[in-house]
Amino acid sequence: MTRTIVASLPEARAALAAAKSSGVAAELESPPDAASIYGVLWFAELNRALLAEFADFPFTLTLDCGTRADLAHAALVEGIELIRFSGHPEAAKALGDIARQLEAELLAPERLYVIAEPEMSEADQAWIQAIRGRYDPHFDLVGPHFTLVFGAEPSHTSALVAQTRDVGRRFSPFAFDLQLAKVLPEPATDHYLFLIPDLGERELVALHEALHFRPVARPPFMPHLTIGRLSSAAEADTLAAELNNAKRVVTGRVSRLSITAVSGRQARTLEEIGLIGR
Repeated sequence: MTRTIVASLPEARAALAAAKSSGVAAELESPPDAASIYGVLWFAELNRALLAEFADFPFTLTLDCGTRADLAHAALVEGIELIRFSGHPEAAKALGDIARQLEAELLAPERLYVIAEPEMSEADQAWIQAIRGRYDPHFDLVGPHFTLVFGAEPSHTSALVAQTRDVGRRFSPFAFDLQLAKVLPEPATDHYLFLIPDLGERELVALHEALHFRPVARPPFMPHLTIGRLSSAAEADTLAAELNNAKRVVTGRVSRLSITAVSGRQARTLEEIGLIGR
């Protein structure tokens, strides 16, 4: 499927026409908090117009209602079948019951991440993806990446976008290398396998610190690229040892940041921001 953020009928038509010509179904997403910004009725009319115009083509339209339970309820009544709601859990439960009665779906709240998807050679990309395909359950959610902001609330979208744009203006692209595989055990049962940068570590730490616009208590940041999540400590340690014994060095460059919204098994890019500092 192709996923596109749309805020107008011409944008939606263009996205569906492109998807139709490619022979793939389309997922249309509203911008964050669109129900408040543009209005439920606007998106309901857009949805009806698209259903009439593209009656023979499969697509979905998701309306983001933010924390407004009243707007989410109105959207369900107006026939929008996919609603994103990040308000109070009790309100979400009630809305979920209404959605099921109307054969609609209330999607899980999103969390925001800022990631850097690095540029690297095709050979290095293929090598990392081969490992992730076997050991990383998020292999198909997003490509190889460094995570710089973890799980921010959707209510912080505007502030996070502004902060990331500012960081993009102040930071320049930089090179990195990955030489060390390291296992990080979680308190429960999972064991994460990371590739740890040597070159580029300082820049990634600086980006992480610059992007945290609200001081919070958090563990020390260790820049990493996740390549696996394993339930067996022995298997994770064995794989890390094999990778380290191979002495492969992955090199590349970081030149842009992506603000990514994740909900369950779905991820969407809200904005890509280049590093253009001098």
